[in-house]
Amino acid sequence: MYAIRRFASLILLSTALVAQVKPTLAVLDFDGYGLSGPEVAALTNRLRTNMTQLDQYRIIERGLMLDILREQDFQMSGCTSDECAVEVGQLLGAQFMLSGSIGKVGATWSIEMRIIDVETGEAVRSASYDTQGSIDVVLTEGMASAARRISGVAIADAAPATVGFTIRPALLSVSVSPGQGIIFVDDIDRGAGQLSGLELAPGSHKVTARLDRYHTIDTTLSLEAGERSDLTLALQPMNGYLAFTGNAGARVKIGGRTMAMTPTDNILLQMGTYPIAISKPTYYTFTANPTVLYDHITTVDFALNPKPKLPAVLLSTVLPGSGQLYHAQKRGAIFLLAAAGLAVLGYSQEAALQAFQEDYDVYLQEYNSETDITAALAKKAQVQDSFDAMKTAEQQRNIFFGALGGVWTINFLDIIF
Repeated sequence: MYAIRRFASLILLSTALVAQVKPTLAVLDFDGYGLSGPEVAALTNRLRTNMTQLDQYRIIERGLMLDILREQDFQMSGCTSDECAVEVGQLLGAQFMLSGSIGKVGATWSIEMRIIDVETGEAVRSASYDTQGSIDVVLTEGMASAARRISGVAIADAAPATVGFTIRPALLSVSVSPGQGIIFVDDIDRGAGQLSGLELAPGSHKVTARLDRYHTIDTTLSLEAGERSDLTLALQPMNGYLAFTGNAGARVKIGGRTMAMTPTDNILLQMGTYPIAISKPTYYTFTANPTVLYDHITTVDFALNPKPKLPAVLLSTVLPGSGQLYHAQKRGAIFLLAAAGLAVLGYSQEAALQAFQEDYDVYLQEYNSETDITAALAKKAQVQDSFDAMKTAEQQRNIFFGALGGVWTINFLDIIF
């Protein structure tokens, strides 16, 4: 009697399959990596249900599959190759077979799938789906997305949801600034900066943005089925204050940038450690690396030590302005540039004077040796012109060198007093 019922089931199955326009598909139990047997079976069964609801294939029910294979004395254990899937499909009378694997690495679930044509033995479609979360999320949301992906069904084209199952998830996109901010959705790390098109079940979801030295943002969204939500989060820095007590009139540089002159009010900075340099003319520079704490005033006590005057005097004696620059006095650059310019001008006039002197000596010798009156008068004019040019160059040289001496004297008095 049992054999007759099984034979009748086979006849009814064959008749139903032939009558269907949609191709028939049998879903093999997936391979599991890092999962228990019951967990893999539950996830595969949910995939079968999702595939049935998409209504793209005529799905052979698992219990009927096992009955048929048992009647044929076929063992499913160890059937992982495409050749085995084809053999099972031939026994079932299915046109296509769906096989795959489910694994978990860290917090990421990976689902690999392929559909095999039983007649040709070739994989006609393959797809991968990765997601994060608990096995509950994979069961209720991930397998539905995997079914749509292997079936090639867009979200808007999916079949209506049945009770307790979401076919049209909400889509969430999140943007965080600064771009290093980490995005968490329902306490699951979703990466930094940008999150696009995350599929979520309709309902309430917690979104968090975190970054070191910034205030954490926590918000809750209520999403409806098929809703697309774009969320922008701007993290605010956790700030503290830096204060200085010490010499007045000192320049404060923080991280290489001039921020204030002492005395100064508290300087607002993001919490962290900063290199500082405090300088003042005629004093050695003070450096430190204070740490700014959140909502706290960090005070830097400093005392600048004066530089000795003798090295500055010796430097300015040799080279005007160099002593002032040693003392970090900007006017030293003026003395230095003025002295250099006057020296260049003075020596250029000295060179011109030497050239005019040579011309004068030549013209004077030619004039003294000339016997022709007319030619002698012409030579005399040349002698006079070269003499005048020589005197002019001499006067300008004396002016420039005199001015150079004046700059040196003023520079010396300045560095002394």
